[in-house]
Amino acid sequence: QVLAWGLRGLRGAVREPRLELQWGEQSLWTPPIQDMATNPNFPSNVFVLTLALPEEERFVPPLRLRLWGAGTGRRLLLGQASVRDLGRYRCPPPRQEQLLGSGRLGKGSYTVVSMPGTACPEDEDEEEEEEGRDWWSKFYASMEDKDPKSPRGTNGDRLKLEAVPEFEGLQDFCQTFPLYKPGRAPVPGRDPEPVGSFKGLFRIYPVPEEAGAAPAPRCFQRLPPREPQRCLVRVYVVRAFHLSPRDVTGLSDPYVRVSLGKKTLGQRDQYVPNSLEPVFGRMFELTATIPLEKDLRVTIMDHDKVPPDQEIGSTTIDLENRLLSHFRAHCGLPTLYHTWRLALHVLNLCELVPEHLETRSLQSSAQPGLEQGKVQMWVDIFPDSLGPPGPPVNIDPRKAEGYELRCVVWNVRDTDLKDVNLLGQRMSDIYVSGWLDGLPEQRQHTDIHYRSLDGSGAFNWRFVFPFEFLAAEKLCAIRRKEHVWSLDETLLKVPPKLILQLWDNDKFKADDLLG
Repeated sequence: QVLAWGLRGLRGAVREPRLELQWGEQSLWTPPIQDMATNPNFPSNVFVLTLALPEEERFVPPLRLRLWGAGTGRRLLLGQASVRDLGRYRCPPPRQEQLLGSGRLGKGSYTVVSMPGTACPEDEDEEEEEEGRDWWSKFYASMEDKDPKSPRGTNGDRLKLEAVPEFEGLQDFCQTFPLYKPGRAPVPGRDPEPVGSFKGLFRIYPVPEEAGAAPAPRCFQRLPPREPQRCLVRVYVVRAFHLSPRDVTGLSDPYVRVSLGKKTLGQRDQYVPNSLEPVFGRMFELTATIPLEKDLRVTIMDHDKVPPDQEIGSTTIDLENRLLSHFRAHCGLPTLYHTWRLALHVLNLCELVPEHLETRSLQSSAQPGLEQGKVQMWVDIFPDSLGPPGPPVNIDPRKAEGYELRCVVWNVRDTDLKDVNLLGQRMSDIYVSGWLDGLPEQRQHTDIHYRSLDGSGAFNWRFVFPFEFLAAEKLCAIRRKEHVWSLDETLLKVPPKLILQLWDNDKFKADDLLG
């Protein structure tokens, strides 16, 4: 059985393309696609081909795919491919009761599902604590608590979603077979570029040879609509790390650019200066008609003062595979229970794609095969047929709040006496200096307590230090230029630390540090 879903990415204007599937001495032709610009799927999708195959896998001939287009009075061979290793498509013959939505209604049975708990109002303290947490608090906590042996696909936080073994590469509904131009010798050292691709799937199973035996039911039933679907796509780009530098300083000024079809989002002025591990916290919202606009491209660019900007790396996501996958990859399933998620516990037992954050490698056409860094992101796809979605997740980066630290220096005692006066007595001219760690330019000092003979001094002096503080991270945010010739400020995060020093003032030599 053949599921011929459609053709993708054909180059140039192709008239009435159709696919020929040749297996041994038998061939199967799909009906032509009348207009690739409006619907690249075949009018009929499921076909059955009965043929005799050898029992040993090594003697099974390959399945040949040929792409034909309509020319002037003749057919043109546009591309071809061979499908080997057909053993992966073998399966036992399907039974009628195994198919979804078929069979009679039996007497029925019931199963008691143990729920993890009942929905009850939370305490006020827990609600206040939850309100104090933002998305970034949950993000950093999840990164610290990740268990690589967890069965709920948490490895997807370290991999791209297609690389998680439990989800079969998101090609459980149909696979992509690239088609190459016939008769062209490959260029040494370069992979041949496909002229298009075929989306489909195969199922091979034995059939009874007795005369009059009932044919086995079809495997491919209850297919999704073959017409293009209008969807709302939300792209969440959280952060990137291990980026390749593009500036002479060994750093980059990265920003995000998202492309889908003919739409491109991303602004040059929203870059993160002087960073190889930028935190973006950006959400992009686009509308697309899938599969006419199915390839989502996320690019990390390096901002330059004089355009054009350099590309650091990019990653491409096939949205159609996520929309068609039986694992419900178009929107991750949450794990928390709310009153409007009635069957959430049962759904989590269905091995669907959970809420996730995938880590994708960045590649560059200038250096193929060499990773240019990684980006952490996720994508939500909402078909218009399912109604309007809820509000987007707020992943805006945290903004530091302005604070003022006031420190009163009242007195000191038991200080070391470094000097000797004319009478031979030990003494010191004491003063106190202070600043916040990371802000030495804000250094302040008290007046001088002259001629302290017993190591004590009185000041009644107040220091005032303005600073920016990230309460959730418990860090101070400092923006400064690394060099005199730097054009942008670099963001540094340091622990909040007040440094106080006790000095002995000297007139003709450097002051002595007492403590």
